Amino acid sequence: MNVKRSTDWIYPWVFYLTSGLLYTAILLRSFLLYQGTPFLGQVLGLLLFFLILFLAEIMLSSRVGGWFHLYLGLQTILVSLLIYGPDFKEYDYFTLLYAILGMQALRQLSFQTGISWILSFFILFGYPFFMFEGPLEGAIRLLMFGSVITFLASYALAARRAQEARSHNQSLMQQLQETNLQLQAYSDTLEQLGVARERQRLARELHDSVTQTIFSMTLTT
Repeated sequence: MNVKRSTDWIYPWVFYLTSGLLYTAILLRSFLLYQGTPFLGQVLGLLLFFLILFLAEIMLSSRVGGWFHLYLGLQTILVSLLIYGPDFKEYDYFTLLYAILGMQALRQLSFQTGISWILSFFILFGYPFFMFEGPLEGAIRLLMFGSVITFLASYALAARRAQEARSHNQSLMQQLQETNLQLQAYSDTLEQLGVARERQRLARELHDSVTQTIFSMTLTT
């Protein structure tokens, strides 16, 4: 129990820290890149909307059914607008936002559904690489950014399965404790029945012995 309480907090904080660092880096990069251009307000507005939806997901996913798929759809549209924006200057770093979405997908959804979302992310950010950078450069960038997304998503999946395994082990331990309590109660019941039977046997023997003694005394008298 103490081990579980001391480790369950690790993955959420690693996820939030990683997401925060990625988002901050992208935000600062966007500000430096688009400073003094008419696109700065549009880019910062889309990034702000991404952050608002990210915070809303934390509060609503456990309460509103079906919200998470809508969340992923909206976030995918936002990232696509950033990648396919009016100015294709240094657009590749926006693909790191898909790393955040990939971690969330494998954290919240089944393995097959999460992988489907991640594959769609690869298609969306891989297409402009090949279209604007050429086959070789596009493949290099796809592998580079795709490896980051795959690594972080794999960590999210491994952490989720570790948490599920701990929860399963805790459930088995609780069932074992309940079974031990039942066995202890059954053993106590059997012990009480054994004591009662022994008392009845002694009572019968004592009764027979007293009866025989009184009968012998009567005959003697």
